[in-house]
Amino acid sequence: MASDCEPALNQAEGRNPTLERYLGALREAKNDSEQFAALLLVTKAVKAGDIDAKTRRRIFDAVGFTFPNRLLTTKEAPDGCPDHVLRALGVALLACFCSDPELAAHPQVLNKIPILSTFLTARGDPDDAARRSMIDDTYQCLTAVAGTPRGPRHLIAGGTVSALCQAYLGHGYGFDQALALLVGLLAAAETQCWKEAEPDLLAVLRGLSEDFQKAEDASKFELCQLLPLFLPPTTVPPECYRDL
Repeated sequence: MASDCEPALNQAEGRNPTLERYLGALREAKNDSEQFAALLLVTKAVKAGDIDAKTRRRIFDAVGFTFPNRLLTTKEAPDGCPDHVLRALGVALLACFCSDPELAAHPQVLNKIPILSTFLTARGDPDDAARRSMIDDTYQCLTAVAGTPRGPRHLIAGGTVSALCQAYLGHGYGFDQALALLVGLLAAAETQCWKEAEPDLLAVLRGLSEDFQKAEDASKFELCQLLPLFLPPTTVPPECYRDL
């Protein structure tokens, strides 16, 4: 039970009283249903406003990795709740944690790279708000990992390069984020990227070459900057030469 002095303490420390109430409910949850309801409220509060580093750590201390892990892999959703809504909640919590560089490099985040990568190409209703939110949060997680010292290596080993290529070529929601992250990974570890995902990267090169050949506006100049980044260390496919 909250003490009478907690509201004053929260105000003095600049804490969000709504979030504090939700965290209190999370700590006092007695079963999965209560914990799930409290997590929904915490996630809503996180998305509704800016979270500073101290608050983010307090959320992590209250939630930890165990429950997000279960949300990402569960196959038994509550009645009336689609599976992807639970996964979206798990990814949202990871995205919150990954805003902290130390947590972005945590083994419990790094071992989620393969499953996060599959979310980029998962099929579903493109207009579903929960799916769109999950994709945005997934890119936030992967981008945060890429910004850590050994992050690019972990992403490449986890199959992220191929997933990003497929997400870009599919031109689904967030495909522009896929291209941006691909550019960053190629800049950080070009040789490893090509070694792990050459067929997929060549497919992107062919797509960019076709776009360049067809473009008749300012996008042609943007493609001029992108294309050299996707040239392979070996032979360029003949069809790409033709389009260029």
